[in-house]
Amino acid sequence: MVYMPVEVYRKELLTIYMGFVGLVSVLTSTLYRKFIDSIISLMFTEEHSYLFVVIVSVFLVLYLSFRERIIMFEIRISKMIVASLALTFAAFFYLQAIGETEYLVQYMGLSFSFTVLGLYTLLFTPSSLRGLITYISIFLLTPLPTSILDSLTPALSRLVGRIVSLVTGAGYIDVNGIAYLVVSMGGGETRLLVGQACTGIVTISSILATIPLVLYLLAYGRTRLSKRIIAGALSIAVGLLVGLLGNIIRVILVVEGVKYLGLNEGMALFHYSPSIIYSALSVAIVFYIVNKLGGIGKIVPSPRYVEIPVRRSRMLGLFLLVLLLTSLFILGLSDIPIATSESIPLINTTPEEFIKHPETYILGNFTIVNSVDDPFLTQVLGAFNVRRSIVIYGGVVYNSFIEVVDTPARLHTWQYCLSLQGYNITYSWTEPVGWLTATFIEASKTGEYYTLAYITAPIRVGLAGNIVQLYIRLSILSLGSARDLASKLYEILGLVARGLSYGDSTVGAIIVVFDVLSKVELVILLVYWALIVVTRVGALSSFSKWFKRAGKATS
Repeated sequence: MVYMPVEVYRKELLTIYMGFVGLVSVLTSTLYRKFIDSIISLMFTEEHSYLFVVIVSVFLVLYLSFRERIIMFEIRISKMIVASLALTFAAFFYLQAIGETEYLVQYMGLSFSFTVLGLYTLLFTPSSLRGLITYISIFLLTPLPTSILDSLTPALSRLVGRIVSLVTGAGYIDVNGIAYLVVSMGGGETRLLVGQACTGIVTISSILATIPLVLYLLAYGRTRLSKRIIAGALSIAVGLLVGLLGNIIRVILVVEGVKYLGLNEGMALFHYSPSIIYSALSVAIVFYIVNKLGGIGKIVPSPRYVEIPVRRSRMLGLFLLVLLLTSLFILGLSDIPIATSESIPLINTTPEEFIKHPETYILGNFTIVNSVDDPFLTQVLGAFNVRRSIVIYGGVVYNSFIEVVDTPARLHTWQYCLSLQGYNITYSWTEPVGWLTATFIEASKTGEYYTLAYITAPIRVGLAGNIVQLYIRLSILSLGSARDLASKLYEILGLVARGLSYGDSTVGAIIVVFDVLSKVELVILLVYWALIVVTRVGALSSFSKWFKRAGKATS
């Protein structure tokens, strides 16, 4: 053991911590560059601007955790197993992100979070399990899939719609579970959709932004556990209340603005209020509650000397070992052919031209009868542009839709979009099409069945020296049941997918290997912990027997 003054310990801890931050910076500029670019892009959208507040909240909690004298440097079998398990999960999700374009950002976020946790576990060891609780908050940097938000939208839409209808006197209409408000204007009436921007994401984001502070409260609060639990529940309730009230106030302002100023003016003035407003307000209120009830602002005096379980030379050696592992981790995943951006198809045109007329470059094997922009679908699906075309293939007419985005995390689900248009979703399923995944949806409307199938794929667009990566979602819609049309739609998507193919056939086998490896490591970790528990229970039992014998001898 080594004893050193607290001031010296904190300086050395800060030095190692800055080295850890440097390793994370290298990861964000290499393997996870696309993930970071996607997060930055999403932060400037209305629905995902809450991510900025989440990032600030996470780093605030990490700073508060860093104030505590809880971190030790040591080498344990358990921490090595946990770190290797985390890094294995990181590699597994990274490879999944390559093959699953639709949820690329989510898989990359999980991979990044597991990588950071794995490296942190190798370098530092908390003196108790509570030291790891706050670091779970790093998973909040992964944006929620739009499928989750869209599934919550109908219920929240009806709730907000009914409340606003009672307050403003506007008419209320329920269409397929989605709320519409009928507003009277000088020139007649208009319907306003209470969609996902006014319900799901804003409410959820207000809760997500408060979770890091709640985790810190539960881990480091100075008050009784019961009081901390009450404060945590109150914090979550405040986040939910702020989100709901923000939605309701915004919709009320839109309704009143449309009523007295007109449709365009009312929507322009009051509809677009970023979720960052509600998230920031939630965090400010929750920080006050947590600090008041949990006492996180109080710093417990530390002893003058700290006991360190390893020598300084071994601290440096451990950091160099982690640096080597990080380099091997980056080089190993970067060497996979499918992971390189150069393997993604390149379209030689300007990004602006491609966004305006994507069908010209994607549907070259089809006869295009007509193509127009669709503003309604562009707004609902969250794309830069949605190009709707009528195409002919094999003598049959189909409706096609091409959405263009800079990150697939922007795209909302077709299930939600079809519900808005009065369709009833019968069922859906997915099938692999080369390296892409095709999603099939059967829906009915006015007694007739329709089948829609789509794929999402990365695309590189640009001329020499100005190449950017975009993503497209190609959807084909036709009248008829899935039983009759699925094979034909699969053939059409397969034809397009062959032109968008990229990758290497070995990646599937690599994913299976990491899957098996993660399960083996998890079993080893559980067995190791079980042996520790059994050993300690046995030791306690032996001590108890010795204590009883000693008591009888003295009596």
